[in-house]
Amino acid sequence: MNATTARRALALSRMAVGVASWATPRASARAFGIDPERSSGVITRLFGARDLALGATLLLADDARLAQAAGIGAAIDAVDAVGTALEFRGGDVSPYAAVSVGGGAALFCMLGLTVLRGARSV
Repeated sequence: MNATTARRALALSRMAVGVASWATPRASARAFGIDPERSSGVITRLFGARDLALGATLLLADDARLAQAAGIGAAIDAVDAVGTALEFRGGDVSPYAAVSVGGGAALFCMLGLTVLRGARSV
């Protein structure tokens, strides 16, 4: 996948997840394998707003800021993947949630690194 395709896919996917998480926090939590009875809708909405902002920033970044936007997003995604692994290890998330949340974060991190590599080669 080239950097332009990765940028578009990451930005639009992140924005879709962000809007869905903000608009329907309980359904989104369920989709990620998180029990909405044990999870606050506020946290899901905060996550949604963050992902919407990161996606929009990546999509709208000019060439001078693209590497910075991609790098920040990739770092956040890496931290999310590690945090999910720690929660799984502690028994606080199911295997399904660990794969959907942690795996999604790892995928977003890899796409972000692809965008970063492309932005640095320009």
